[in-house]
Amino acid sequence: MVFLLNTAFQDGQQTQYPAWLLKLSNIAVLTMPIYAALCVYALYLRVSQYGWTDDRVWAASFTFIAVCYSVGYGWAAIRSLQSSDAWMSRIKPVNVFTAIVIVGLIGLLHSPILDPMRIGVQSQLARLYEGKVQDNVAYLRFNGGKYGDAALHEMLKGSTHPQSETFKQLAKSALEQEYYSEYSPNTVDTSAIKTVEALQALITVYPKGANIERGFYELLISEHLKGEVYLYCAHQPVSKEQQAQACQLLSMDMNQDGQAEVVLINDYDYRVYTKDGKGWRYVAAYYLECCSTTSETADQQRDAVLKALEAGKAKAAAPTWQDLKIGDKTYHLRLN
Repeated sequence: MVFLLNTAFQDGQQTQYPAWLLKLSNIAVLTMPIYAALCVYALYLRVSQYGWTDDRVWAASFTFIAVCYSVGYGWAAIRSLQSSDAWMSRIKPVNVFTAIVIVGLIGLLHSPILDPMRIGVQSQLARLYEGKVQDNVAYLRFNGGKYGDAALHEMLKGSTHPQSETFKQLAKSALEQEYYSEYSPNTVDTSAIKTVEALQALITVYPKGANIERGFYELLISEHLKGEVYLYCAHQPVSKEQQAQACQLLSMDMNQDGQAEVVLINDYDYRVYTKDGKGWRYVAAYYLECCSTTSETADQQRDAVLKALEAGKAKAAAPTWQDLKIGDKTYHLRLN
């Protein structure tokens, strides 16, 4: 609206539009404050519910600029309707004023005064200490920049807060994460899977009677505690039946090297692990194509997989299309 209005106004020296169209344009401009007010209200609801983040600070800045334009243009439209002055002549000082505001705001946003990361970290820390939330440490770790990093290290030192020990554990888990995960470390009942025996109790192994080395379970626990893999069977609160359906291990030779790999069937996530001279490691993932060629839902397909595992119907299948090798270069097929 701002762009279109200024395109029509140009320098304001002459207007080549019929009077009825100019009046209609004035009325349209009067709707701008309404939209700006809706933006302010929506942002207010979000911040009141979830606090400030760097993105919301930027959103607030853009909203403030929109308010400046909408209120100023609304005033110019009213004056244009009430007087015989040139059409929308009052937008000239509004443009100058808003341009000054934008320049000043840019400077403040790139200074410690209105630094979005600083404001976001302070807001999320306050919510954490007030007990409003306990799943925002990932934000401090990956979105808080130097402020978030400093806050997490300060939490590690402890404080007089009643939940100081809990905060120390959250900070420690967050700092150990190497990349962002939608699941925060504190959303998992990590105390239930700190030992191999505890993890084995949550997982069903196929085929029945297959022996999987202790080293694999130790790797899986490490990945889970670092947030690299989210084990649904360890997520709380869930029922015993849901736990039984969530995690399975399939021991099978997947690359014809004579050694059994392990496939972690983690609800809808299938991860493949192999063992080399350095131990167990994650190498690949399988993806279940859901619902595109059949009428089954995702849950129905998952249940069918579990029934097939129980019946011993899992096997490695050769791909229909083979890789292409030209010289020493191997090209992998990507189907449309």
